[in-house]
Amino acid sequence: MGQEEVKNVLEKAKDWLLSREIAQKARISLGSVQASLQRMIKWGEVETRKAREVIQDQSRIKSNSAGIAYRLKEFSDEVINKATKLKNKVKRKAKK
Repeated sequence: MGQEEVKNVLEKAKDWLLSREIAQKARISLGSVQASLQRMIKWGEVETRKAREVIQDQSRIKSNSAGIAYRLKEFSDEVINKATKLKNKVKRKAKK
């Protein structure tokens, strides 16, 4: 249970979600979702914004506190290609 389920929910949504919504869709506890999100943020897989700025339907935001919305970071093909080239370059240097 954890990061894989959170990632799957975010991939399917392709939009900003609250941690509560992720927990409901993945059918796992809110605490587990929040722990997974923190790890994913640390590793650069998820981006965050203030919920009030990115969620159009304000009825989804239940509290008056500043909630956070989450979505997967989108990696372009160009970024992936650069990362792959850099990884291969490092491997070649390590072999020498």
